[in-house]
Amino acid sequence: MITVFLEGQLGAHLSKEWKLGVRTVSDALRAIQANTGNFLGSVIRNKNQYVVMVDGQPVENTASLHMKVKKSIHIIPVLAGGAVFWPAFIKAVAAVTKF
Repeated sequence: MITVFLEGQLGAHLSKEWKLGVRTVSDALRAIQANTGNFLGSVIRNKNQYVVMVDGQPVENTASLHMKVKKSIHIIPVLAGGAVFWPAFIKAVAAVTKF
């Protein structure tokens, strides 16, 4: 069981904390999408940029989205002018929406 934390507007509109029986970031995204029906759509529609942190480390490429999560995932909005790991996150969203 891992904990997914949705920060910013995502956390305000959905639940801020999710306890999920998943193993990877992509599995967590699918689970949240299945339970909300609007999670991925809101991310794409708002074109928000996020940093994804897995067990305290930033996800820097799409391969990291498939590694095993031990404890937690944090999806954090990036402030304007901040460093962005957006390409990995948007690829994960695109992969999840294909199923």
